[in-house]
Amino acid sequence: MSNHSYRKAAASGCVSTQPVNLAHSRYSIKYFRNSQEESDSLLPDVNIEPSIEAFAKGRDPVMDWVLQQASPAPLIPP
Repeated sequence: MSNHSYRKAAASGCVSTQPVNLAHSRYSIKYFRNSQEESDSLLPDVNIEPSIEAFAKGRDPVMDWVLQQASPAPLIPP
């Protein structure tokens, strides 16, 4: 496969099948509590269910919600 083909495959979102060397990787064996509640996972603050209607219209309800929450940048006085 040529170098151009690799770039094209990467740009299309293909996952590499090359082996990954984790010899120098580090990880924690400590337990970190992030919540007072016992849970097996982190839960979102707002649960937005996907819908086939939004998908059919090419809409992303999660991104729509994020953009609604975004406030305009504050004006810097001259």
